Parts: sequence; C-alpha cells; structure tokens
Amino acid sequence: MSMASKFSMKLANIFSNSDKKNASSSNASTATAELEAIHEKAKKETLKLTQTSRIGFPHNPTCLAYDQVQHLLAVGTKYGFVKLYGGDSIEYTIYHSQSNNSSSHNLPQYSTHSNAVLYMVFVTNEGALITYTEDSTLSLWNLRQKQPGVTFSKKLINERATVMHLPFQSSWLYIGTEKGNTYLLNVYNNFSQSGYDIKWNNVIELTQKTKPGKVVHISEYPLDTSKLLIGFESGLIVLWNLKQKKGDMRFYGTAESMSSISWFYDGKQFVSSHNNGSLIIWNSKNDNKPVNILHPHMNESDLIPNYNMIKKVCWESNRNGDSIIIFADGLLSTDSTIKDAITIIKNNKLKTIIEMKEKIVDFLVVNNNPWSSVEVPSDPSAVVVLLENNLAVIDLKTDGYPLFQHHHQINLHDSPITVVEYIVEPSRNLLHYLNVSRERALQHQTAVQQQQQNQVQSNQSCPQIGSTTSSTQFFSSLPYPINGGLKCSKQNIFPYNEIIATGHEDGSIRLWDSSGLSLTLLHKFKTHKICEEVSN
Repeated sequence: MSMASKFSMKLANIFSNSDKKNASSSNASTATAELEAIHEKAKKETLKLTQTSRIGFPHNPTCLAYDQVQHLLAVGTKYGFVKLYGGDSIEYTIYHSQSNNSSSHNLPQYSTHSNAVLYMVFVTNEGALITYTEDSTLSLWNLRQKQPGVTFSKKLINERATVMHLPFQSSWLYIGTEKGNTYLLNVYNNFSQSGYDIKWNNVIELTQKTKPGKVVHISEYPLDTSKLLIGFESGLIVLWNLKQKKGDMRFYGTAESMSSISWFYDGKQFVSSHNNGSLIIWNSKNDNKPVNILHPHMNESDLIPNYNMIKKVCWESNRNGDSIIIFADGLLSTDSTIKDAITIIKNNKLKTIIEMKEKIVDFLVVNNNPWSSVEVPSDPSAVVVLLENNLAVIDLKTDGYPLFQHHHQINLHDSPITVVEYIVEPSRNLLHYLNVSRERALQHQTAVQQQQQNQVQSNQSCPQIGSTTSSTQFFSSLPYPINGGLKCSKQNIFPYNEIIATGHEDGSIRLWDSSGLSLTLLHKFKTHKICEEVSN
C-alpha cells in the first residue's frame, strides 16, 4: 500500500457530526432520533467512496521529467500514474486508463501493463506534458486547467519509441525507435507525422552492413540547430544535417553498447556513456578519434576489470566555467557493498561518489539557467535521483553535496505500516500541541544539521586532487529547487481538519496532518518507551 485515498467530505461530515451528537446524548430516545436523522441524510450518493487525493511515493516508478522554467517534477510509473510535484505540499496525480485492445503477448518483457509510462517530456513553460506508454500511445496532457486531462493522444503503429526529444519552443517532437529510425511529429496538430523522417539505412555508411540498433539519444547541435546528434545503441553517433538530409559526421569510438549522450554547453564537445562503465569525450568537429576515454571507477589493482553499464550521463558547467560530469552506476560489478551510486566529477579532478540505498531508476539535473546557450552555461543547482522507492535531491552548490529535505512526504513505508486510524475534527488543543511539537523538532533538527555541516566543511577544507569522497549525512540549507505551482490554503480544499495515525512494524506511531492534498508529519514516537514505563 504505497498510496492512500481519503474519504469524501460528505461521508466524513456525517460520521463526525454523528460522533459529536452521540457523545452528548443522554438517553436512548435521543440516540434513536439521531440515528434516524443520519439515515435520512445518508443517501446512496452521500455514502459513495470518493478519491480526493493519492498520498505517498508512486509505486514502481519508471521515469522522470522536469520543467526547468516552472519548476515542476513528474514521476511516471509502471501502472499508468504520473505524480506531479511542485512547491511545499503541492502535488497532483494523473492517470492513463488501461488500454482494452492491448494484449500482453504484444508487450516486451519490461512490463505487462499497457499503460506503463515509459518516457515523458514537458512542453517547457507551457503547462503541458507529453507521455509515451507501453502500448505505444503518445498523450499530450494539459496541466493548466483545473482538472488536468489529455488534450489528444495518438497510437504509434509498426515501431516502438525508445527516446523522445522536444527542443525548446519547438512544435516538432523527435521520436527515435527500436528499429533505428527517427520521426518528426507535430505537437500542436494531434501528433501528425511530418513527411520528413530519418531512416537508419540513410544514416549508416554504404560500407556498413549491420543495423545501428535502437536510437538512444536525439538532441540539437548547440552551434547549429539545423543539425541533430543521433546516438545508436551499437555505439554509432551521427551528426545529421536536416537541410541537406545527410550525415555530416560519424563517430565510431568503441564496439561497446551506448546508453546516453550529453553535450557540453559550448557545443564543442560531448560525452557518451557505455555498458562497460566507460565515458568517451568527443570533439564535435573531428570524428577521427575520441578526445579521451575515461574509466572513472577503474583502480590500478583491477586485473580483469568488469564494470556495470553507466545508465546515464549529464555534462554541465557552472557560472565559473567548471566542468561537471554526473553519471549513474558504472561501478565494479563484483562490488556488492554499494547498491548504486551517483558519481560527480568536477574539472576531471575531484571525484565524489554518492551512494544510494536503492537501485537508481532515472535522474536529471536542475539548472539555475533554463535558457542556457553556447555563451551562457546552464549552472546546475541540483540532481534529482529517482530510486525504486524514494526520491533523492542532491545539492550541487554546497560542499560535500548534501541532500535536500523533501517538501513532500515521499516514503510512508520506511518501516512497513501495520495499522491506520482516520480521525476527523480532532480537538483544537491536540492540533495545537502537535504543531508546537513539530516546530520544536524542526528547530532541533536544523541546529544538529548545521553542526554536522560545519564539521564536514572543516574536514574537507583542503581536498586533494583525485580524491574520492563519500556522501555526507547533513541536509542542505539552500531553498528546495522543486518549488513550482501556486499553493492554496487547506481551508480552500477541506473545511475541516483531519489526522491520520499510522502504526509501524518498528513499534512507532506517527501522526499526520492530512487536511490538505499531502501529508505533513506532526509527531512520531516509539511505543516501547511507554511499555517500559508501564512495566517499571
């Protein structure tokens, strides 16, 4: 149970009023009269269970998307849900209905859910989201309206998409497929297909006899937007001239399979990641040979190195012009001590490995400058890491790369829930003391974190070139980067207060304010302390 649904307002009010009236009833006749009054009010439509919000971390997440201008984050799932996160307590869930005409034997082994969300991309600063699901359906979601919904959708036939790319302020969506082809679809015209497409047999050289594999990357050339950089799983990279309809350059670096590509902001170089744990730096104007081949996690003591695939790489630059390479995994395959990690390499010197407790599903970089160009770097501020059961947001501006504290309750089940109690209209005194307790706990936590941060900074005041540091335990003091949307007060959502009490497997009880569209932890205590006092 990773998400919880709340009851409708009418049903809650009926039972809340019933409890109050029954408590004040002094005789059986009054109680009978109250029950009759409830029966009169409790009609079929009143007692209908209504979902008002979905609380908790999305189950089986699959992909991420982020609007760099509106600061909205989207998390897609295997079951067709997309969770949207904005600022403090701002979140919303949209759902792709299950396709009736999709049979499980037509779906790949990744999932048997036809509405599983595989890829997403925001239409930047337009309040719109494009999703691609397991049944090869593209959907354009309008997030600006009061009730977000699908504006239109289109099912792709014959080929399955493997990557999507939507340039900023462009009406053309680029779709790369498993067969190695690239298509152009008009976002504002029901995803109508352009007559222009890029077939795999036109991309390879005449002397090449094998197919290049599926498309794993599509992006515009920063120095000339009339050219596309297309990367294939086989390792082939082509700089395609859209006007002349031909490949200007072809990059062959390794026979190892390729997983992703990322440009440096100036357009002069780009980096590719591969399944043997290597990174290859390329010069965009010279396809003869790579500039450099990096093995970030290789040690001199490795006799027969065997590394995991680097799942994804991003190459960024801050305002000072520093090179920052960020990638997931690529660890030694025989190392069972680390489940997964994000590695950050700054200026090809200082390498920081941030260990994760769970497997990494996807990650993306949040930039301070969404309008980056060949003259102005993106200036990254954070890395959003999607894990199997959680979300980690890493501060790139603070030494030691601390994590941000979430403004949303992400994982309710860090200790499995064993019992749930739903309380409507708790006493004002109880709410007051719980809120006071919460404020004191936050103040104490902030003080402790500041001490930890000062200690870490003093220990890392003189980092050595080539040193490797592990992740720190203190939290960032900077503002949370995912802060989009407009917040409304709880009174505008529900006219009454609610508390959800959860009992957990570790013996703890947690009290949550559920009066809004998200949960706020008010108080947490361990029951074993109470049991000890009683026994003593």
